[in-house]
Amino acid sequence: AAAAGPAPAAEGPAAGVVDPPFTDDARTEGEARGLEEAIGGRLLLYVGTIVLVLGAAFFLKYAFDREWVTESMRVVLGGLVGMALVVGGLRLGRAGYQAYGQVLTGGGLAVLYLAIYAAFGFYGLIGSGVAFALLTMVTAGAALLADSQNSQPMAVMAIGGGFLTPFLVGGTTDAQVTLFSYVVLLVLGTLYLARRRAWP
Repeated sequence: AAAAGPAPAAEGPAAGVVDPPFTDDARTEGEARGLEEAIGGRLLLYVGTIVLVLGAAFFLKYAFDREWVTESMRVVLGGLVGMALVVGGLRLGRAGYQAYGQVLTGGGLAVLYLAIYAAFGFYGLIGSGVAFALLTMVTAGAALLADSQNSQPMAVMAIGGGFLTPFLVGGTTDAQVTLFSYVVLLVLGTLYLARRRAWP
């Protein structure tokens, strides 16, 4: 019996599929598609967000001028909006939109800072002790969110808000022990968070 020789190589298209070379036309088409996606996705998202914020701001300004909303209702509304932004940002982050989620979360934390300061500094609805405790809670929450999401910008916001808190609610009474204890805890927390996440 004759030994079977090697099978003849297949000829024609069945031998294998050769990808076409990446031409300049294909590269130009890919760049155009990327530009279209950027304009249709991110740019429209930014524009829509800005329009929404401006519309809400003008409506609130009109409502405040007409005294439709009392001072306490303004503070509660600010707190609710801040918490809604934080929750929405966390949901966006879990859905895969980390950048957008962190922007919304940071905006919500900023709104919470402003609402608490307005309740204390503008309207006198709460005392300095309550304001200090609330601002400290927001700072701690921001630090925990920064750690869980590995977000250095959010950590910077938390640290800045933490150091700004004594200036926002400071009074004329002597409270050196409380102040320096708070600062020591804040510095230790900052160093721990930076070392844990290897941030500068």
